[in-house]
Amino acid sequence: MKESQRKKVAHDARFDDIVANQTKIFEMLASMFSQSIERDEQKAIDREMKAKNREVQLQKLAMMNGREQRSEDNKIMSMDMSNLTPMQKSYYEDLQRQIVAQNIDNGF
Repeated sequence: MKESQRKKVAHDARFDDIVANQTKIFEMLASMFSQSIERDEQKAIDREMKAKNREVQLQKLAMMNGREQRSEDNKIMSMDMSNLTPMQKSYYEDLQRQIVAQNIDNGF
């Protein structure tokens, strides 16, 4: 009887060890999964921030290009054409017409 009781106690202790190890493994996996989710969420936030930053940069570039284009258009529109050859004058008059047409199309 004592022998079977010792085996039962030893068996119960091994079973408790197995359960404890499985619990530790489960906790480690849960922790790793949680960390993985947090990393994925942070990556998504980082991607979103990069996309917003790119959008802001593109808007700034568009504004700068618009300013440069208006500056060039103003130079063409205010150009003194009295000393130009007929071909040059025709060229700049065509450019002026294009500028006026673009401004009309854009609601200016």
